[in-house]
Amino acid sequence: MTTPEGDWQVACGQKRFEECQKDEKFAYIVALGRAVNSLNFVYSAMLCAGTGDSPDARRARLNSYLFASAILYEGLKLVRAMNQTFKQDEVFQEGLHNILRDKVAQTIEQAHLNPARNRAVFHFLPEFFAEMIASASCEECLFVSAHGKRRRDL
Repeated sequence: MTTPEGDWQVACGQKRFEECQKDEKFAYIVALGRAVNSLNFVYSAMLCAGTGDSPDARRARLNSYLFASAILYEGLKLVRAMNQTFKQDEVFQEGLHNILRDKVAQTIEQAHLNPARNRAVFHFLPEFFAEMIASASCEECLFVSAHGKRRRDL
């Protein structure tokens, strides 16, 4: 269905939905849609933060990046889990599944997405931060940045 403003949607009736409920692939498709929606959300947050140098904008961009990394990691786990159920699905095997075989994707997953998801986004464990601190190098280490006196500007 399309609206005069150009919005569109896909829908089905009760009978078709009940058929979908019985299809083991349906939950995977819904989960994949949820992952895509999450990525769109963090991308929107990054865009709304803009390119400014305010503490609020920098914080929003960094958090968007970290959350996107975690979502991508979870998305790859989902694609891996889909393999068994979609093993006879040519579109899946020649599309999404190919990313699991890509060496660059594997390197990014292990070197960046996994640590972001498991060590910086969903878990706040000091020992992991201690590891990152010990391996980091920088000329200047900024701990706090503020503009004005409002809490969100800190």
